[in-house]
Amino acid sequence: ESAQGIKLSPRFADAYYNLGNLLLGTGKIEPAIERLEAALKLQPEHEKAKRKLKDARDALEKKVEAFKEEVDQAINKAQRMLDRGELR
Repeated sequence: ESAQGIKLSPRFADAYYNLGNLLLGTGKIEPAIERLEAALKLQPEHEKAKRKLKDARDALEKKVEAFKEEVDQAINKAQRMLDRGELR
């Protein structure tokens, strides 16, 4: 429904907000940020979009930090394996 609203009236900030909110709720953080930014471009004082964009950016930051932690763990594991002679 929100995607159709955007097609019919691309200046409809609430449609971008609703789609961004939906995308964020399904874990699609980057596309959610894009839609929420579009909503704010059309209506800079859209308070719900401002709050949801902050939530989305916070979620993205957590995702990046979790990824960095996984990479660090993999590097540490590989180093231990090298130290034990298990990798060449």
